[in-house]
Amino acid sequence: MLIVTCLVSLTARAQLIDDFGATIPNDLADYTETVVNSGVSTIVAPTFSINANTNALQVAGNTNQVEQTVFLRSDYSLSVGGTLTASVLSNATGVTGTHDFGIMVAAQANPLGATGISDVRSNLVSVELKPDVNQVGANFFDGHTLVYSSRAAPSGTYMAITSLWISEPSAGVFSVGYNEGATSYTFQTFAMNNGSAGDSSIGNAIGFWGDVRVVNASPILLSDLTIVPEPSTFALIGAGL
Repeated sequence: MLIVTCLVSLTARAQLIDDFGATIPNDLADYTETVVNSGVSTIVAPTFSINANTNALQVAGNTNQVEQTVFLRSDYSLSVGGTLTASVLSNATGVTGTHDFGIMVAAQANPLGATGISDVRSNLVSVELKPDVNQVGANFFDGHTLVYSSRAAPSGTYMAITSLWISEPSAGVFSVGYNEGATSYTFQTFAMNNGSAGDSSIGNAIGFWGDVRVVNASPILLSDLTIVPEPSTFALIGAGL
C-alpha cells in the first residue's frame, strides 16, 4: 500500500557517506561489486563509475543478459529507526531495455556471488528507478526467500522524483520509497524476520543495486548517499514511518 507523507526535515545529524567527489574523495574502493543473479554462463558484470560532471554514481551494462549486481560497503550500516537516502540527480527516460539503478541494504558487503547462470539473491532490500517504463521497483529477500519483487508507476510524477530511501522503522521491518521534493511516498513495507540465516543482519551493508540488461549506461545518476540515524531527524508527518 502506498502511503503519502510530508517530509519535514533532514537535520545536520544526518551522516553523508558519499557524494562522489563533491566533498568526499571519489574512491570507489570502499565498495564491493557482486553479481547476485546472472543469466549467462560466464559472468559479465556491469561497470560502476563516477560521472565527473555531476559528482554522481552511474552504472553501465556490458551484456544484454540478466546481471543483477550489488555495490556495497560495510563501514556504515542502517540501524533500527534509521533511513538510508540518495539524491537522484538524473532520472531521464526514453531508453529501451532494462536500465534499473537504485539503493539497497543487505546483510553483508560481499554476499555469495553468482557463478554462471544462478540466482543467489539473499537478505537484501532495494528500491530502484526503472527509466524504460517510468516506474519505481523494489526487491525484498528474506534469506533466499523472495518476499516481493515488482514495480509500479509512482503516485506522483516520475520525473519529479528527487531521492530514494530505505528505512527500518522497527527491528526487521523495512520500508522503501521515494521523495518528490518535500513530499515523501512509501512504496512498500515488509517484515524480514522469517528466521532465515542472516536476516537479522540486513542493514549491515549499504550501497547500490544495478540491473542493466543492455550494453549501455543507465541514465539514472545517484549521489549524496546519506544515513539519518534516528526518526527525529528524518521527521515524517502522517502514517507509515
